[in-house]
Amino acid sequence: MKQSTLVTGLAVATLLGAAALYLDGGLERNDRDTDGELLFPDLLASVNQVARLETRHQGRSFGADVMDGRWVVPERGGYPASGEAIRKIIVAMAGIKKIEAMTANPERYPKLGLEPPDDKQAYSVALTLYDDSRATLAGLVLGYRDPSKTDDANNEIYVRRIDDPQSWLVSADVPHPTAAKDLLALDVADIALSRVHRVHTRQPGDRDVIVGRETPEDEAFIMQNSPEGTQVLYDWAINDIGRVFTALQLVDVRDATTLDFSQPQFSLRLTTFDGLELHMESVNVQAGQFARLMAKRVEPVVSSDVHESLLPLAEVDAEVDALNAAWAGWGFQFTSYRYSTFSKPMRELVTEASSASD
Repeated sequence: MKQSTLVTGLAVATLLGAAALYLDGGLERNDRDTDGELLFPDLLASVNQVARLETRHQGRSFGADVMDGRWVVPERGGYPASGEAIRKIIVAMAGIKKIEAMTANPERYPKLGLEPPDDKQAYSVALTLYDDSRATLAGLVLGYRDPSKTDDANNEIYVRRIDDPQSWLVSADVPHPTAAKDLLALDVADIALSRVHRVHTRQPGDRDVIVGRETPEDEAFIMQNSPEGTQVLYDWAINDIGRVFTALQLVDVRDATTLDFSQPQFSLRLTTFDGLELHMESVNVQAGQFARLMAKRVEPVVSSDVHESLLPLAEVDAEVDALNAAWAGWGFQFTSYRYSTFSKPMRELVTEASSASD
């Protein structure tokens, strides 16, 4: 069973269990009318003052800071954070509404997923917002959650303020980040498929793979160097290689100086019709496959005057500068599935012609 299914099932079971404990008197319940009150009534006026988000989960701390006007993740060497993800956390915390009071007894926190975030097996996540003087604006511990029964846009979540033992069932849509990579800006590149001319891949112990299109009007990529007597197994696999830099997102990142790229296990070169050339080299380390990327400008194959989807040379030059500025010094990790779509060796892409026709 997948972890997400387990967590959802656990959350549902826990919410039902908490309701049963109410009936048995196992959890204190505050009957005063709090439905709709904000958990942090002063935070909404201070959201623009937030300069640091600190997160703690299973004894590990990570977060995001504002540096030079943008959010970055210190635990990833200052790599850009997702401004959208950070804003979602801040705005969601400011909008948390109480449904009803739960227990104030720390011994019963685990029933709600609100055990101390320093516990090595904790489900809980602590989120703390600071201003630029490191004064605390709001602090929250997140526990188990379940979809709201009355509000499709929110969840019902067990929470407690860091400065208050009272726990609450609330209505909110606060994310539950459990690692520094959950805060990263994910987008790495998005090269329009209509621009891609050719992709050339190489890895030790196998033939190079070259796929391409002759004109921007061609819809499909073709294998351009199939060994004699073979044919392509699956056309979709060839097209996947052409899409390598289309909607490419990372799952993690690290300082490239900590990686040895002297003998890459895989390399790739993509060229566009309008003069962009992209390079990838990847190595396999204990944490997985990491790649470094580089862009350069080459002579265009087709002028942008001929095809509207292609960029003028000045825009390609600006694109090269922007990509290199974003990629320099970093090693990028992609999902194993995405990596497999563009790194298949020749032996997995072709078969003997007689076998394919049988």
